[in-house]
Amino acid sequence: MEGVSMEPRELVRSKSDEVKSNLERALVQPKLVRGLTGCATTDCGMAALAKKALDSDPGWASAQLEDIQVTNLSGMGGTQTFKISLPSATPPCICVHSRQGDHDDVVMNRMFAAEDVFAMHGIGPKRIAFGTDWCAEHWSASEKTDWDSMEAWEKAGELLAHVHQIPTDWFEPFREQLVAKYPKLAMAPAESHIWLFMCRMTGRTKHWGETSTLKCLDDDDDVFQAYTAFAPQHRLAKRVVTAHGDFHPGNIIQNDCGKLLCVDFEFTSCMHAGHDLAFAVCCCGSDVDKKRTFLKAYLKTLGEPQSELEPLLVDAHLAVATLWHSGGKLAYWEIRDKEPASVLLMINLATKFAGEVYASEELQEKLTEEGYGSASRPTMFLGVLEELRTSELYATLQHELDGTVEVPKADVGAGITFVAQLQARPDLVLQVKPGTGRCELALADGSSNQEWVFGANGWIQHAQTGLCLETDVKYVHHRERGQQWKDNATVLRLELPRECDPQRWLLEGGLIRHAVDGRVLDVNGWMAESGQGVNVNLAHSHCFGQKWVISGEFAMLRSGKACATPGCPYLKNDDPHYLKIKPPEDHDRCCTRCREMPGKGLHGGLCQRSLSTVVPLDPAPDLCALSECTPFRICVAKQHNLCIDIRPSEHGPHVYLENVDADKMSQLWCRAGADVLKHVASGQVLHAPTKYATAASLEEPWEDNHSPLVLRDPDGSDAQRWVHGQPGEEEFHGGKVLRHYRDGRGVEIHGWDLKSGANMGLENAVNATCDGCSYVFLP
Repeated sequence: MEGVSMEPRELVRSKSDEVKSNLERALVQPKLVRGLTGCATTDCGMAALAKKALDSDPGWASAQLEDIQVTNLSGMGGTQTFKISLPSATPPCICVHSRQGDHDDVVMNRMFAAEDVFAMHGIGPKRIAFGTDWCAEHWSASEKTDWDSMEAWEKAGELLAHVHQIPTDWFEPFREQLVAKYPKLAMAPAESHIWLFMCRMTGRTKHWGETSTLKCLDDDDDVFQAYTAFAPQHRLAKRVVTAHGDFHPGNIIQNDCGKLLCVDFEFTSCMHAGHDLAFAVCCCGSDVDKKRTFLKAYLKTLGEPQSELEPLLVDAHLAVATLWHSGGKLAYWEIRDKEPASVLLMINLATKFAGEVYASEELQEKLTEEGYGSASRPTMFLGVLEELRTSELYATLQHELDGTVEVPKADVGAGITFVAQLQARPDLVLQVKPGTGRCELALADGSSNQEWVFGANGWIQHAQTGLCLETDVKYVHHRERGQQWKDNATVLRLELPRECDPQRWLLEGGLIRHAVDGRVLDVNGWMAESGQGVNVNLAHSHCFGQKWVISGEFAMLRSGKACATPGCPYLKNDDPHYLKIKPPEDHDRCCTRCREMPGKGLHGGLCQRSLSTVVPLDPAPDLCALSECTPFRICVAKQHNLCIDIRPSEHGPHVYLENVDADKMSQLWCRAGADVLKHVASGQVLHAPTKYATAASLEEPWEDNHSPLVLRDPDGSDAQRWVHGQPGEEEFHGGKVLRHYRDGRGVEIHGWDLKSGANMGLENAVNATCDGCSYVFLP
């Protein structure tokens, strides 16, 4: 990527006025229809809108509302989309887009202009009618495109090439309006990605208020220049084009002739071509053949040599830096509230990574195969590390470490003695800060102050005082993705032993995890220095300040009551229920998963009997309040007409989202015991294996942290216990988050796609306003 010294490039000019005039004449002008602003987005409301908007046709004008079929096809953006059909009318089917919550004149007029210019060039549907906050267009989709095929990606490459050949002069009036509102934008290059974000954000008063401020970019000219000048190097990637802005399969349809068309112009503007190319390669996932097929067709359609393919492929991946997904960190809404110095650091790191890629064929291969997020993680993490070290949270926790308290003593129970060395610096070990009930790092000295005893009941006792490590149970909530450590820390303290969840721990893959929530021991600011405090936070990134080398008796234990899996620190499971239901080859192990996946740090719901039978302090007050006799539905808090239902899957009876149906027994649940959810129709219970999460990507913490949500026969394990909300957590949309009791992951509607048929699972994705993981229990 280029830095602030990038040479400006001329705007791509339009085709001749004659050609443009011919295109305009060929396009029938859409009809402005008044009186439909704010029309209800219910089936009835959308049917009424279509009837009035198309009343020039006798079929639509005379139709009864109940004869008009409405299907909600809305995605996750700011626009609601509906397919509206009336076979006896002309046209028999239309598509309506409604933007009731976000319809600033500049936003809507730009979207309308973009849709019209795409239609003029034959690569988008034609508008029929429009109003202040809606528009209707011909329904152009026919067959569903097979995006697993190379043919589809070849067509997509051709389509994007045609998009990037659309003249850019249509956008100039909107660029002028943006500059008038935000004068500093006059300094931004025409190819900058900032134009896309300003187009998308300018009407959203909840972000901008009534002021003409660019937030962090207004505070420092150097940051503004660095941010707006960040762009690809390749000549084809950095040229100014008409950019769709959200170029993915969900916004591409196929018409009756098999031709692909673009829809949804919410992000369409004029900027560098690399943005759309980045979107496309991200949608190919790790399939490099699809990426090359796409770019080969793109280059061929533009009349460019195929020798440009590999360097363009690299720049397409590097352009992901400014996306809002797939590892990108520089989308405007991701940086707008950060300090200017923090933003500049992120830009410099992204530029540094690009330089490393250009200089290394090995890194180029890694980038194209694994994607930007994975390949850039080591370099971009330097920014996270700097934020950790300068965090106000960690400064506060470190300051609190200096307080002194009277330290009581207790008897040390039976268990395995060990020393915890920080993996990043093994000469530093975990100890009790003298004169306090808190923990810190210190140089190893071999004293009992640095020894710990892991008991069969999950306690970790201090060998010198007999006190137990304890922290409050706190399930992870990813409120501010990228900086989740700010909201998920609790103090690690030493307390007298007691049978309670706050004192339950386990050792997993070098992490010392809290058994009930899955968070881990965490060095303040991840500074590997003697005297740094140790507390508890979510496991994230590469766990630099969270991984330990467990030495002592753990390293020597290989017989007796130890699990038979080499290297497993757990004892074999002697629970009679476990021995009864498990095959003989599992009887000398802690659990089946430890045998099936040795060394992976994965353990099953019955692992460590003493941990799975702990009586929770008060994990599920809302569940306990439910009657064990009265059935209820588990409804989405944001949309009560949707609830959890069951359908078959390869994993067994599987949870999914369905419309509430009073006649369906499969939607009814009841409470069984304190915190088990029993499916009324089958008698089985909601089940998911315990899987403690590590947010390897702070921006996408759900990666590699999924488990299926299924029904199983009751087995009394923690895999079948659930929590509705947690102490001190606010409600979301009038409901609370439904979580797995043991690991704290949320019952999640995938993609927050709140509609009938949506898939669900157990995910490390409790974030923001919890639209897709908050529920209410209704009759």
